[in-house]
Amino acid sequence: MIRPYRYAEALLDKSLSAIEYRIYSFLFFKCGLKDHCWPSKATIADTLKLHKETVRRAILTLQTAGYIRIEHRIFGSRQWSNNRYYLPSLAPCKPPAEEPAKVPILLKRKK
Repeated sequence: MIRPYRYAEALLDKSLSAIEYRIYSFLFFKCGLKDHCWPSKATIADTLKLHKETVRRAILTLQTAGYIRIEHRIFGSRQWSNNRYYLPSLAPCKPPAEEPAKVPILLKRKK
């Protein structure tokens, strides 16, 4: 099921830099139809031709802004694995009113 992510909101958010938006778009692409993905920071950096420190700072900004949620994962005994990135969905829309709004019918003028 495709969920309405905050993709359009991120596009219009003037507080996000172009790099932060590119990384958010990359995570959106990697998630596909799921609400999470787990690319490494090195993979993100290599794919987008960025420095790993730039990726780290941008991910922190996206997390602070609420565009992503990060689950830090440990593999085995105290060995860190890739983070899992969750893209939160938008709040559900209100259900439609009981009666649909009446739309005026436009008549064509005769020439």
